[in-house]
Amino acid sequence: QQPKRRSTGLVVLIVVIVLLLIVGSVGFLVIRNNQIATNNTNATATANTNTSNAHATATGQVVATQTGVASTHATATATIVSGNPNPYPPNTGTLALYDTLKDNTGGYKWDEGNGCAFTGGSYHVTEATTGKFTYCVAGSSNYSNFAYRVEMTIVKGDCGGMVFRADANNNFYDYEICQDGTFYLASYTAGSGKYLIQPKSDASILKGMNQDNLIAVVAQGGSMTFYINNHNVGSTNDSSFTSGQVGVLADAVNTSTDVSYAFAKAWTL
Repeated sequence: QQPKRRSTGLVVLIVVIVLLLIVGSVGFLVIRNNQIATNNTNATATANTNTSNAHATATGQVVATQTGVASTHATATATIVSGNPNPYPPNTGTLALYDTLKDNTGGYKWDEGNGCAFTGGSYHVTEATTGKFTYCVAGSSNYSNFAYRVEMTIVKGDCGGMVFRADANNNFYDYEICQDGTFYLASYTAGSGKYLIQPKSDASILKGMNQDNLIAVVAQGGSMTFYINNHNVGSTNDSSFTSGQVGVLADAVNTSTDVSYAFAKAWTL
């Protein structure tokens, strides 16, 4: 019996089907792999984009915040400067010191200790020993030609006032106002003093305890002019000291003294 012969057409059909299956599988794998790669790329791009946006947003917020703070500070400073011009002749100058004297956070480094203290929302200078006085300076101040003023209140005792052109060798000018209605100017060289303006009365002074008196000096070279409650009370010339720190004082002439100070201002000329 002759062996059966397979149909050539059937064989070709089977081969074609097998090839189609192989090609389809490979194509599916390629498409699938490409799709995964595409998805991973898109996911990475999305993640990077989101991270970048988040960083950009955060950075933007920080920059905006910093700019806002700087702008606010600049505006506040400009407002303070424009709102506090020098009120004393020559009515010019640059605001160099502006301190409410509520505490020592203004950066002017006021003395603390030994009779100098911030308390009760103001700066107090006290002297307990009769016949002596204590002065306290703003450590960061150092002016040559300037206008300087401060509000003073004698809480107890005799006299208050200001020092200016003070240095580390105990050289300074001493401008005092007393609760009895008198004022004077003295210069101290190494702690030894002499009058430049003798003690005298002036109606501009509010006498007695707990009276607020606004005192000021304008110093240009050796020329010095003095004010009490915005009234010119006298002037003099002396060139002993040309620059130095500004400060405030308490003078226990006859009894222990406590003087409170607020709103110190200085303009460089």
